Amino acid sequence: MILAVLFANSEGNILVERFNGVPAEERLHWRSFLVKLGAENLRGVKNEELLVACHKSVYIVYTVLGDVSIYVVGKDEYDELAWVAGEYGKRQNQETNKVKASY
Repeated sequence: MILAVLFANSEGNILVERFNGVPAEERLHWRSFLVKLGAENLRGVKNEELLVACHKSVYIVYTVLGDVSIYVVGKDEYDELAWVAGEYGKRQNQETNKVKASY
């Protein structure tokens, strides 16, 4: 299932967020984790180059589009998020960056 979709600006401020099945007390942790993940890994990344992070059974596919960072978090039947990101990168002749992240 898709757990979260977040859009943030280049300064790390959340512009839009939608959570699905994530308890309210965990949302703050996800916000800060995703912004930190993007700050560490999205510098110098080309527009629409997909990055993949994995923690236990949760996959995060994220990218930058202009000054906006986009994060999609999924698990279970959406494990293919990582596969789709990898296939997209191959079609674009780009190397998909796989980043191990801890939450």
